[in-house]
Amino acid sequence: MARATTNPYKRDGSPFWQILYRDASGRERRESSKSKSKRVAQQILADRRLEADQRRAGILDRFAESRRRPLDEFVVLYRDWLQANKRAAQYVADVVKQLRDAIDSADAATLSDLTAGSVAAYLTETRAKYSAKTFAGRISTLRSFGLWLVEHQHWPENPFISLRSGRKRTDADRKFRRRGLTLAEVELLAEAAPVRHLQSYAKSHGGRSADRADEFTRVGRERALLYWFAATTGLRAAEIAAIRWEDLHDLEGDNPRVIVPGKHTKNGADADLPLQQFVARALQALREDRSRREGRLAQQGDRALHVPERIAEHVRRDAMHAGLIPSHRPAERRLDFHALRHSCVRILRDLNVPVEVAQRVLRHSDVRLTLQTYGRAADETVTKTMQGLVPVPAMFRGLCSPVCSDGGPAVKRHDTPGNTMPSDKAGSDPTKATG
Repeated sequence: MARATTNPYKRDGSPFWQILYRDASGRERRESSKSKSKRVAQQILADRRLEADQRRAGILDRFAESRRRPLDEFVVLYRDWLQANKRAAQYVADVVKQLRDAIDSADAATLSDLTAGSVAAYLTETRAKYSAKTFAGRISTLRSFGLWLVEHQHWPENPFISLRSGRKRTDADRKFRRRGLTLAEVELLAEAAPVRHLQSYAKSHGGRSADRADEFTRVGRERALLYWFAATTGLRAAEIAAIRWEDLHDLEGDNPRVIVPGKHTKNGADADLPLQQFVARALQALREDRSRREGRLAQQGDRALHVPERIAEHVRRDAMHAGLIPSHRPAERRLDFHALRHSCVRILRDLNVPVEVAQRVLRHSDVRLTLQTYGRAADETVTKTMQGLVPVPAMFRGLCSPVCSDGGPAVKRHDTPGNTMPSDKAGSDPTKATG
């Protein structure tokens, strides 16, 4: 019985499509496409046939090896290159995840399958789910990967050079506009953490106390310390989660500090920040309590603060319990754990700390980012500042209430022939016509 030569075809017992073609010497070759997608296998077969035709015609394809290599090998090479250039570990991990998500969405197996069109669905989903900033970041990742392929002679051109993030981003493009809490509001949030679960339990169980009340209270107090730690240092959740006891210094002294290694920070540089005395003392008490409960001295390499997996949900529920956000309608601004980083600069601003200090605390390379992203005055601050700021002109004194008229000294009125406003002289009646 003659052997079937339809390409591509499947071999019994193999989940992958097989390809059958003749190389440049005319020899029949059969190999696995290493893909379960028929379309991908057909593309690989077409590449093999094109390569054989070019070799027969004397045309050398210097990218022939790249066409055959699995796509994930290039992702691994790119990851190694980023690490060799000392990029932050979290950044490298995010880039690799984004590239693999794009590849999976495009159902790509080789570089020939990876084009701007093949990742369109991935980018469309990103635009719908995330902010304009995140969307632009995903495009930047793809373009940078394509540029690396060209510069290292893995591919003739950047397949993503045509991708654009669109119009200039504005505040309206941000998916989430976070709310920065005042010092008093952070205190309310922290006070709600130890009692929220107990009171919710009692409310749903007919006033009965929870069997694990002590544990709930302890976990809540640790979460309250976590809130204060974030609001007074401006550190992100991932950065706090990486802190170990050896990174905390002089907790019982006059100059307590935290030093987060650069491999855990967003900008890749060590973060050396002072701690408030009450935060340092609370950390020391936490370490002693943890050592007593576990029956062993907390080791220097142990993680200091536990950041719950669903910390954003905890913050939202604690804020709702404290009355900081409404319970039956969406809040105007997002209040999650990262909002405590916004709260840090708001607290510093309310305490009249210079913006240069806030920039150093938040570790921004450009002070404009501190001002534009985190340093805006709250609406209520603007309202309180602007109300009654301008002294009432004399010509408007009669239109204002006593509260309004007491806002400041009157502006001297200059009567002019064309002035049709009512006079503020005694005895004048703006409701009566003059003859």
